[in-house]
Amino acid sequence: MTNTATLTESDTKDERVDDAIVQIIVIGGSEDSGTLQATTTHEIVWNREIEYDWELEKRVLPDSVTLTQGASQTFVYTLSATRLETPVASGSDVHSLTGEVEVLFTSTGITMANNLKIHVQLESSINGSDWSTEGATVSVDTSSKNSFSSGEEHTYPFSIPGFTPIEGKFYRVTAYVKADGPFPTQDTSDHSGSHYPNITKKYDEEANVDDLLDNIEDASGNPVPGFSITDIVSHPSWPTDISTNTKYVYSIRIENIEADQGTYFLTNNATLTEKDTKEKKDDSQTVVIIVPDPSVETGSIDASVTHEVLWTNEIPYEWDLEKSVYPEHATLADGQTASFDYSLIVSRIEGQTTGTATYTITGIATATNVGDFPLTEVLLEVEFDGETKTLISASDSVSLNLGESVDRTFTFVRSSLSSPVSVTVIATGTAVTDYSDTDSSTSDIPESPTSTDYLNESAYLGDEFTNLSEFELHGFTVVSTPLNWRVHIDSSDLDGNGEAAFNYPVDITNYSADFENSPYFLHNIATLYKEDTGNVYYATDDATVTIYTPTEGGFRTQTQGGWGSSASGNNPGAYRDANFSHAFPSGLVIGDATGYKAIFTTSASIENFLPAGGTSGSLDQNYKDPPETSAGVLAGQAVALTLSVGFDLYDPNFCTSSYNLKDLVIVTGTFKDWTVAEVLAEANRYLAGLGSSFTASQLNDVLDAINQNYVDGTHDNGFLRLP
Repeated sequence: MTNTATLTESDTKDERVDDAIVQIIVIGGSEDSGTLQATTTHEIVWNREIEYDWELEKRVLPDSVTLTQGASQTFVYTLSATRLETPVASGSDVHSLTGEVEVLFTSTGITMANNLKIHVQLESSINGSDWSTEGATVSVDTSSKNSFSSGEEHTYPFSIPGFTPIEGKFYRVTAYVKADGPFPTQDTSDHSGSHYPNITKKYDEEANVDDLLDNIEDASGNPVPGFSITDIVSHPSWPTDISTNTKYVYSIRIENIEADQGTYFLTNNATLTEKDTKEKKDDSQTVVIIVPDPSVETGSIDASVTHEVLWTNEIPYEWDLEKSVYPEHATLADGQTASFDYSLIVSRIEGQTTGTATYTITGIATATNVGDFPLTEVLLEVEFDGETKTLISASDSVSLNLGESVDRTFTFVRSSLSSPVSVTVIATGTAVTDYSDTDSSTSDIPESPTSTDYLNESAYLGDEFTNLSEFELHGFTVVSTPLNWRVHIDSSDLDGNGEAAFNYPVDITNYSADFENSPYFLHNIATLYKEDTGNVYYATDDATVTIYTPTEGGFRTQTQGGWGSSASGNNPGAYRDANFSHAFPSGLVIGDATGYKAIFTTSASIENFLPAGGTSGSLDQNYKDPPETSAGVLAGQAVALTLSVGFDLYDPNFCTSSYNLKDLVIVTGTFKDWTVAEVLAEANRYLAGLGSSFTASQLNDVLDAINQNYVDGTHDNGFLRLP
């Protein structure tokens, strides 16, 4: 298709000719073409059986004692059964990767796809985005169908041999499909996330614990009469089943009623049997009991202990911060100043219990000389939950005369605790030979916290302008006292609602900023810091002031009243009458041809219509030169702005700026960053009844603000900026 252009000079009639040719090639219906399409899916099976392992520990305090006739001693037994946190695989994992490739062939003409071949490639990734191949490609059996006519499809199963997944990796499969002719294609299966084994069976999650106390025996294993054994803190009924880490603490008292002189032994055997494998774990403790000759005077020491449990609960305060500034923007010409009010509201709310508790076990341990001789090298220890504290050590040992006592205080701290709470004291002393005694005290955990520890009762609030220097370099001064600050906030600063308000003014003056770089932004951020938890921020909020500088001038708009005025002198009505038919040769249209529209064919019809009143809405029919419409004031605003935009495009002298009015950008509000043309188009869609995400009121307000921004071309309200 050839197009020829001719230019004829006005006076000399010289001609200039040039042409352009467009070549169009039409492919005939007899041409063959075809397409292979592939869809790949896969499934991963990864099953594992695991086995838990258990440990058993048995302890007793004290492990030896001297008992004269009539004397007694308390012994504290601790039995701890621990299930290791990390189980081990009990056998080989079972894993496989299988899938399908579905192939569809479509063609025009007589084309067929023959000798179909499919290869699949396993790929893996550690993050789900960067992929690498694993192993060699695998050929897929296509013998079930390797030729296709148009519209035929077939599914081919595949499996990845030797697939051995690694925990946490992502896997996918890419299929490569081709046939004779230019039909290659490929497809990658979706990956469902990182993979981990599916635990199908857990061995030895539970165990059985048995604890047996033998008789008191001599060195030959013969039972010895003359002793009594009494339970002080009872133990479970043995054997017992457990499924979690378990600790049993119980105590007995042995009294020498009439046992003869000698050395005797009390053995305790504990056994843990794992439920499934029946593997056993054993531990035992033996207490040595020495009965002295009753005719010989001896030394003796008595131990005693008392304690209490304190439970401190931890509750944090939560803090929040809200920052705002009013107004958020302003238009400043050279020498103009605007004031901005910054507001900060800090809120403190009592949080929920963190679950972090502190248990404090405090008490007094006492050693008393109850024997026949003075004691020297008296030592005192206290034991709780596997932790031993030395209260009187060898380096500061004391001596006790007959009947004298010595005591020491102790403290244990735990983040978790279970009842009963048992504390054991061990006292030793020397009088020719060594003597020792133990005692235990037992209590339950309090039913409720005995005290509360509040965190973050106070905080620090900081406020700063983050780009102040850069902002001032553009030609502004910023005045506030102070500009950047930090204050401490505690309960005395908060009102009854737990809030504290901070307000301060900031004055901004434009002394040399130019319009080419408008708008300008002054950023301010407030930060609320935790006090008890270090210099870590709790909350931040920011506020930004936007400063616009007036455009270079030369723009003009008119309100409804201006464009609807009767012609007089050089008023807008006179300009409308003189230029309407040239700027709108086919008439002025609001709305849209795909919905409802209103057309104004003459300047007189505009004068008759404007200003429009009534509730903003949509057009309910097509109108021609109407005196009013169902769209109310919104239709009038749209007509007024359409006149300004149209005259600006038609008449270079209507707006002297090199920019078009339609391209200016809204600086604030609902339609921030929209151009005039975009807003007018949205209003016309609404008027046409085609719908909008904005209300008629919102559209009316923005059109009214534009129409008033450059009235008569004599001022700039700052609602618009250059693009």
